[in-house]
Amino acid sequence: MAKYIGKRLLQLIPIVIGLTFLTFLLMYISPGDPAVKKLNAQGIPIDSQVLAQTREDMGLNEPFLLRYGKWLGNLLRGDFGNSYKDGMPVLPKLLTAMRHTLFWAAATLGASLAVSLPLGIASAVHKNRPLDYIVRFFSFIGNSMPSFLISVLLMYVLCIRLKLLKIVAEPNFKGMLLPCLAMAIPITGRFIRQIRAHVLEELGKGYVLGARARGVRESRILFRNVLHNSLMGILTVVGLSAGTMLGGSVIIETIFSWPGIGKLVMDSITGRDYPVIQGFVVFMAAIYVLINLLTDISYRLVDPRIEEV
Repeated sequence: MAKYIGKRLLQLIPIVIGLTFLTFLLMYISPGDPAVKKLNAQGIPIDSQVLAQTREDMGLNEPFLLRYGKWLGNLLRGDFGNSYKDGMPVLPKLLTAMRHTLFWAAATLGASLAVSLPLGIASAVHKNRPLDYIVRFFSFIGNSMPSFLISVLLMYVLCIRLKLLKIVAEPNFKGMLLPCLAMAIPITGRFIRQIRAHVLEELGKGYVLGARARGVRESRILFRNVLHNSLMGILTVVGLSAGTMLGGSVIIETIFSWPGIGKLVMDSITGRDYPVIQGFVVFMAAIYVLINLLTDISYRLVDPRIEEV
């Protein structure tokens, strides 16, 4: 396993480096002068002398590849640069915001799995029966509704009409209920449909028919054989959804003003805070790579017969 993990990490190094280069290139060719953005954010009057000195201090007069090399070198040492908006280091801001995002994202993922696993299994076991139709109907509705529409509906019903929660989410357990619901509803619908499909596929295989012919109890077949063999597909769905959840947090956190990494990057895009945007892209790329690695490791743990790639 250690050899497998090491090999996977080595394969991911060029991917991360390529992403850093692409990120820096996009910031380089984006319109606007970073020096002007920095002076405007700090409220400093702009004249030609001040602008020239600021560009010199920021290294903007240097060639592109030299600037990228310096930025990458600082990045490898853990220095993401300083924000144009307030001059604070970027990495602590990203870590603080990510902590808030992971807080509600982990709760959302756990709640979605707790609901979708039993419903998806029950829907597959009772295929084409009333329970199956009901579960499939609500999962289709949840999966087809975009998260921003769900957010607005929840805000209207729970905050404006019933006055149970505040519109602006506070960074605590009660404040994360609305972001969790807004994200959990579509994810749960997607999980139910995928789990049902994987369980149905396994139930139709020959080993299930053979076990039933030998008189093996249905519950034993389901929980010891079918679910184990369905884990590969379920783990894939969970891994992909974890990354999607972090990426989709931008909309949810902006709507509910949750102080997570999604809201941080939206504020940075509005304010042209390039160091924070660059740090966010690299940070999220590293998280996606880590999620993919953990998913691959989970495959090996579930089925050691999987060959190294």
